[in-house]
Amino acid sequence: MIYKPHPKQIEFFESEERYALWDGVCSNRAGSKLWEILRRIMPIDKPYAYHKPSPEGLDKINKLREHFSEGDRLIREICPTSRQSSIALTNNEQTAMWAIKAVVFNDPASEVE
Repeated sequence: MIYKPHPKQIEFFESEERYALWDGVCSNRAGSKLWEILRRIMPIDKPYAYHKPSPEGLDKINKLREHFSEGDRLIREICPTSRQSSIALTNNEQTAMWAIKAVVFNDPASEVE
């Protein structure tokens, strides 16, 4: 008889042992084994590593910084000092950070150190 896994079952093998995940549900033993295997084959810490931007990425980053700096300047110039303007400045900084990370993180030419 040929073994066929259930349609919603994902199997992975480690040495002689077989582990199965059923539609996203797994035992603690299978789940911990899966994470152990994934840690060996995937750089889990990539989001936290330093990414050296490529020259093209650096140009994009500088362009973003110019535009976000202009937005900061406009908020400070036009808006009265208040809680709302403080939140606007904070969100502008946060948006700049995420936009720059999007450029570097998704640039295949960037170097991960």
